[in-house]
Amino acid sequence: MNKNFREKLLKLLLPVGGISTLANVPILYNLNFAFAALIFVIGVAYISTYFFFKNQKISYNFASNITLLLLFIETLCVPIADGNNMIFLPWVLMYPIVTFSLKPSRHSLILSMFLLAVFTVMFLFTFQNTQYNMTQVVTFGMFYLTAVIVFYYWSKSYEEKETLLNHQNRQLEVLNRTLETKVEEVTKNLEEQNLKFQQQVHLAQMGEMISMIAHQWRQPLSAISSCIAAIELKKVTGRINLETKKQQDDFIEFISQRHEEISEYVQTLSYTIDDFRNFFKPDKLKEEVSLTTPIRRALKIMSSSFKSSDIEFATEFKTDEKLYMYQNEMMQVILNILKNAEDNFIEKDIKNPKVNISTYLINDIYTIEISDNGGGVPQEIVSNIFDPYFSTKSEKNGTGLGLYMSKIMVEEHHSGTLSLLNTEGVQEESIGACFKIELKGALKL
Repeated sequence: MNKNFREKLLKLLLPVGGISTLANVPILYNLNFAFAALIFVIGVAYISTYFFFKNQKISYNFASNITLLLLFIETLCVPIADGNNMIFLPWVLMYPIVTFSLKPSRHSLILSMFLLAVFTVMFLFTFQNTQYNMTQVVTFGMFYLTAVIVFYYWSKSYEEKETLLNHQNRQLEVLNRTLETKVEEVTKNLEEQNLKFQQQVHLAQMGEMISMIAHQWRQPLSAISSCIAAIELKKVTGRINLETKKQQDDFIEFISQRHEEISEYVQTLSYTIDDFRNFFKPDKLKEEVSLTTPIRRALKIMSSSFKSSDIEFATEFKTDEKLYMYQNEMMQVILNILKNAEDNFIEKDIKNPKVNISTYLINDIYTIEISDNGGGVPQEIVSNIFDPYFSTKSEKNGTGLGLYMSKIMVEEHHSGTLSLLNTEGVQEESIGACFKIELKGALKL
């Protein structure tokens, strides 16, 4: 039996033994006053030991030894007081039960056999005019010895199981300590790897940001170059004539127009830096802008490039309500799609290239649809088109990130969806790709 169980059992036996012992005092008083007084003292000792042990004034070993001593004396008194009668036998058999429950099997066997020896000697002599014959002594001895043997092997078997369990518990504790050490080591390694991964992600994000800046800067830089080339062309061809007042006004108007365009493109470059600098910050504020505003801004940037590539574009705005959005991000998404369409036209040498942009509202979903007639995207790579660093072009120059970043901007920053599907027309030249930007009505003011 484990220690906790034995302590609980002892706390139960002491008051029960004390009360039952004191209850026998009136009966014994009529038989023998001396025995009654002794039994009363034993009962009081039971109760006293219980309170001392409960209040932790004495140890378990001391309390259990006192209990077994009191039980030993009480067990000797019962047959003497009971006369020449064997009805005390079941009560006497309680001694080995209690002994084997409170003490280890080897100690309990010694105590039980000592009690048997005392009884055997005592029964062969006269005490208080009481004497037992040999048959009675042998019968009692057989019953008592059988009980001792049974409880001895039961206790020994239990102790062996308890020893095995304790051994297994110790092994488990060792394994737990080893496991805790390994877990700490693995956790430390994971933390170090996570720190390295975060550093790598940070560097990758910086690389993506730089690549995207370069990708977005190409359009306004190309437009600035076109404005400067227009001025240079007038200069080289000698078309600058300032002789009349009208010619002077026309030239000033031409320069002012180019100046405004260049200023706007430079401002776009600055906006791009600001946008990507704050790209991964969660505290950006959305603006109240109409749905078509980022579209018009993107088309203004691309107009010069489209014109030089003979790309026609058409718009059909069926809704232009104001929504909360990150205006510059949405403009960059549209720029990415338009630039990809232009690159596709040039790479495939598409005849009569055309881009259509439309907006509409269906079921509280605001949609921006951008389609072209560039032949579409091969069906086997449609599912990969938004993957990072995925590109169908021979030279990346920042491509492979544009659609990936665009999807993040639309879906994570605006809680919308960005999708691609191929369109099929009656004529081969009308086959192309169609990008859909869908924004939920919750973005509406």
